[in-house]
Amino acid sequence: MKLQSKTQPQPQPQRQARYYWVILLWLLLLLLAVLQVSLRSQWQTDLTAFLPQPDSLKQQVLLAEVRRGNASRVWMISLTAEGAENSTELAQASQILVESLMSADAFTDARNSNQQMDSEVSALLFRYRYLLQAQAVDFSAAQLRQQINERLLDLSMPIAAFKEGLISSDPTDSFLQLLGRLEAGMPLSRIKQQHGVWFSDDGRSALLFARARSNAMDAEGQALAYQQLQLALADMQRQLATVEIQVGLAGAPLIALQTSEHTRAASIRLSMLAGVLMLLLLLLAYRSFTAVLLAALPPILAVVFATAISSLVFPLMHVLTLAFGVTLLGVALDYPVHILSQQRGGERLQEAAMRIWPTLRIGVLTSIFAFAALIWTDFEGIVRLGVFSIAGLATAALASRYLLPVIAELPGFRQPIKAAGLGKLANISAFRVTPLPLTFIIPIFIIIAAVGLYSVVTWSDDIAELSPVPVSLIQQEQSFRAQLHLPESATQILVYANSIDEILQREQLLLPLLEQAKNDGLIQAWEMAASLLPSSHHQLSLQALLPETTILQQQLELAQQGLPFVDSAFADFVDDVEASKQLLPLQLEMLADTVLAGWLDSLVFEINKEPGEVKGFVGIVRFTGLVDADELQQRLDALSLPQTWLLQTRAEISQSLQQFRLKLSQLLLIAAVVIVLALFLLLRQPARVLRILMAVSAAVIGAAWISWLMSGSLNLLHLLALILVAGIGIDYALFFTRVLGSEAVDKYERAATLHALLVCLFSSTSVFFLLAISEIKVLASIGMVVSVGVVLAFVFSLLAGLTMNSVGSEEKHIYNKAL
Repeated sequence: MKLQSKTQPQPQPQRQARYYWVILLWLLLLLLAVLQVSLRSQWQTDLTAFLPQPDSLKQQVLLAEVRRGNASRVWMISLTAEGAENSTELAQASQILVESLMSADAFTDARNSNQQMDSEVSALLFRYRYLLQAQAVDFSAAQLRQQINERLLDLSMPIAAFKEGLISSDPTDSFLQLLGRLEAGMPLSRIKQQHGVWFSDDGRSALLFARARSNAMDAEGQALAYQQLQLALADMQRQLATVEIQVGLAGAPLIALQTSEHTRAASIRLSMLAGVLMLLLLLLAYRSFTAVLLAALPPILAVVFATAISSLVFPLMHVLTLAFGVTLLGVALDYPVHILSQQRGGERLQEAAMRIWPTLRIGVLTSIFAFAALIWTDFEGIVRLGVFSIAGLATAALASRYLLPVIAELPGFRQPIKAAGLGKLANISAFRVTPLPLTFIIPIFIIIAAVGLYSVVTWSDDIAELSPVPVSLIQQEQSFRAQLHLPESATQILVYANSIDEILQREQLLLPLLEQAKNDGLIQAWEMAASLLPSSHHQLSLQALLPETTILQQQLELAQQGLPFVDSAFADFVDDVEASKQLLPLQLEMLADTVLAGWLDSLVFEINKEPGEVKGFVGIVRFTGLVDADELQQRLDALSLPQTWLLQTRAEISQSLQQFRLKLSQLLLIAAVVIVLALFLLLRQPARVLRILMAVSAAVIGAAWISWLMSGSLNLLHLLALILVAGIGIDYALFFTRVLGSEAVDKYERAATLHALLVCLFSSTSVFFLLAISEIKVLASIGMVVSVGVVLAFVFSLLAGLTMNSVGSEEKHIYNKAL
C-alpha cells in the first residue's frame, strides 16, 4: 500500500514572497522576546510569591514579616581550621572578616561577639537610665538606705573597681539593672566566647553573622552581598595564608540564592535532556532531520515567548515558573506532531495543517480555558503559572499552524514528511470493539474511582510541599541557628500598629504575661524592642514620678545617717535625677548607627513598601524554648490586646493554602463547565463529546488515585498537574474519536492519527518521567502525576475511539484560509 507521494506541488512566486514576510514577522517577534528575557527579566526565589494574597490584616502582617523580617537578611558564617594548634587563628580570622563586612556597602551589620557598647551609647543609656526602667525607681529614704548598704557591700567584692565610679552617681544601681535586662533579652549573649569572639559549643568553629542591607526577596541585592562576602573571605584567607580555613554559610539569603541557581540549573539540565530524548524520538518516528527541526521549533518558541510575556506582565520572574515551563516541552510538541503525521501523499504541509486545525484548535482552546481558571485567583504565583502556560500553549499552536507550513515551503525544507511504520499502524487502527460493553466500562470506572477517592483522599496544605529548597540547606540553617542560640522563628507574637510608640506600649502590656510564662516553664526567654526601649508614654510617666531636688536631698540625708559617707557623696546622683526630669523621651531613631540599631531593627520594622500592603509598623516578640504554644495562645487571648497575634507561621500558611485550594477547586469546576459547553457548541456531536468527557474524567481520577497511593496525600501541585492531564486527555480524545472507528475517514488517516498520538504519548511520558525523578520536589510532584495521567489519558481515549460508531465526526473547514 502506497501511503505517501515523494513529490509536492511547488509554491507560486507570490505565495512564496508572502511566506518570507511571515517568517520575518516571527523572527522580529522572537528577537523582541529574547531581548525582553535577557534585559528585563529579574529572577525571584521568594516562596511567598506562591502564597495566596492575604485576606485579613493578620495574614498581611505575617506575610510582610516573612518577606522582609530580620531572618530574611541574616547570613550565618562558621570558620573551621583543621589542624590548627588552637583557636587563636580562628578568632583572628573572625575579626578580620567582621571588619571587612562592616565596611562593605551591601551589609548593615556584622557581629562576632557580645559587643560592648561604645562610650557614646553607654553615656546615652546612662543618661536615660531612670526613664528606661520597667518600673519606677523607689526614692524613699528606706529604699535608698538599703541600696547604699548594698553598694558598700559591693565595694568589698572583686567588682569594686568597676562599680566604684558608679556608686556616687547611681546608688540605686539602675544603670547596671538596665544593662542586665538588655543582655538577658538578647539571645546572642548566651553564645560561648573564646579570645573575645563567638565559638560553637564544641569550640571547633568560630561563629559570626552579617546582616545584609537587602532582604531575600531582593535577588540583585543579595547577589551583591554574596559577592562582597566572597571578596571578604578571600581577603581573610590571604591575610592568614598559613592556615587553611573552611567556611560554612547558612541563612535565608543563601537559601534564596542557591535555590535560584539550583532550580535554574536543574531546569536547563532537564530541558536539555528532555530535548535530546524528544529529538531521538522524532528521528525514530519520522527518520528525517527536516521533520525534527520542524517539530522542535514550536516548543522552543513556546518557552521563549511564555518567559518573555510572563516577565513583561510581572516585574519579577519566579524560578518555579521557569521550572514549570519545562513541562511545556512535552505538551507543546503535540501540536506540530499532529500536523506532520497527518500530511498525506502529495499534500502540502499547509493543507494538512488546515485539515486538522479545527480539531487541534478545540484542544488548544479547552486547555487555555483550564489554565484561565488560574488567572482569576488571588494567588500571584499561580497566576504567573497560568499566564506562562496560556502564552506557551498559544504560541506553540500558532507556530504549528502558521509558521511550520511556511518553513516547509522554503528551499531545503520542501520535501514530504513520511511517518515511519504507517503500514503496520494502518492494520492496527482497523481494529474494532463492540461499542456497548466499553461504553459502560468507563462510566462505571469513573463512578467507583470518584466515590472511592472522595472518601479516602487526604489533602496536604504544607508549604514545604511547594518548596524548591533542598532539605540539606534547611538542615544547615537549623544547625547554625541552634549554635547561635537564635530564637525559634516558627512561633512568635506579632504586634501591628500605626506607630512604633504604640507597638512599644502594647509590648509593655505583654511583660507580665511573658514573665509569668517564664516562671511556669512555658518559655525560657523572649526578646522584644520594649525590653530596651519603653514607650514615650511610659518614659513620661516615670519622669513625672521623679522627686524634686529638695525632697531627694532630704531622703538622702535620712538614708545616710550612720553610714560612712560625706554629705556631698551623692551630689552627682541628685544632679542626674534633676537632669532626667528635663529629657525628651528616648526614640528609636536616637539609637541609629549604634550597636543596638541592628537588634532593634530586627524587632520593629515598617511595612507598606510593597503594592497592596497595609501601612504601619510591626513589632516582633520572639521566644526561646517555647513548650506549649496553645497555652500561650490562651493567655494572650485573655489580654484582648488589639491587633496582637500569636502566630505559628507554618500553621497560618497552611490554613491560607487550604482556603486557596478550595477557591481554586471552585474555579476549576467553573472552567470544567465552560469546557463542556465549548465542546458541545464546537463539535455539535453529543455522543462524541460524552466519550471525550468520560475518557478525560477517567484519566484525571485515575491519576489522582495513583498519586495519592504513592504520596499518601494530594497537594496544590497535584491539582495543577491534573489540569495538565485534563488538557492532554482532551487532545488525545478529540483525535481518537475523530478518526478511529469512523467510516467517514479513510484507513490512512486513522493510521496517521494513531502514529501522531503514539509520538505524543512517548514524548510527554519521557519528559514528565524526567521530572518525576528530579531532585526538585516541585517538579517531581508534577512529573509523577502527569506521567501517570498521560498514559491513562491515552488508554481511555483509545477505548473511547474504538467504541465510536459511524457518526460522521469530520469537522468542517472553517476559518482555515491558506496564507
